[in-house]
Amino acid sequence: MLIHIFPNLIAEMIRFLCLSCADMILAITGFSFIGLGLGDNVVDWGSMILDARGALVLHPTMILYPIGAVILSTLCFNVIGRQLTTKEAE
Repeated sequence: MLIHIFPNLIAEMIRFLCLSCADMILAITGFSFIGLGLGDNVVDWGSMILDARGALVLHPTMILYPIGAVILSTLCFNVIGRQLTTKEAE
């Protein structure tokens, strides 16, 4: 088991975690944006986007930072997961 199963299992688990982290970030951000997030005293990207939506007319760049962080983090997790998938296929 230590020689054949666990090395393959570890690679699959790392790949699964990388690809599911992006989904979790989008889900938590979306739920926080519609008000079903982690709570009022917890700061996350969804609540930051919701708060910046009210100031969109006066400060339009205020909403770009949390949206950019969500896009960048999900993109990085997806790229890492896809690279692990393509390395394993070759």
